Amino acid sequence: ELYCASAAQGNPYASYELGKMCRTGTGIESSEEQAEIHFQDAFSGFLSMEKQSHDDKLQYRLGQMLYQGTGTDKDEEEAVRYWQQAAKLGNANAQYALGKFLQSQKRTDEAVSWYEKAAAQGNSCAAYRLGKLYLQGKDVPKDVPKAVSYLTASAEQGNQYAQYTLGKLYLTGQDVKQDWEQAWAYFYESAEQGNEYADF
Repeated sequence: ELYCASAAQGNPYASYELGKMCRTGTGIESSEEQAEIHFQDAFSGFLSMEKQSHDDKLQYRLGQMLYQGTGTDKDEEEAVRYWQQAAKLGNANAQYALGKFLQSQKRTDEAVSWYEKAAAQGNSCAAYRLGKLYLQGKDVPKDVPKAVSYLTASAEQGNQYAQYTLGKLYLTGQDVKQDWEQAWAYFYESAEQGNEYADF
């Protein structure tokens, strides 16, 4: 009721939350049709707010909605344009999203550059991606110490995937000194977050 009252006053954040609630059926009857109406209102509102403020958080959010086709037609090119604007303003989430997109396009050097910027701001997902890239050594030169450094930074921020990857590394002792105690600690932390592989 409060979200509806807020959305009726033109608050796009409230419309967005209502969209999520309708989509998942949280506290309200599930309705994809109603969800889409709320998401469209949210997109329109965010667009209007961004034109006035050029806020990096709004640019990132618009990029996400355009990329996923939430409340608007899916438009990858326009999504990337918004991410680029937000990333240049220092938005770590946009830098990570841009890195992921560029990596999917096999533009690895550019992806790594954005991942590094995001990781430097504490984005654990970007640090994990960098760790995996340097560990695998397929698209960038293999660099295990650098990989471990990024994975450790990510794991310390609670990233369950980085924790699991480090657990495997220390368990097998491949490319690092074997350390079962470290392996168990990382597996435990990852399993506590519901990672079934770590649990196993």
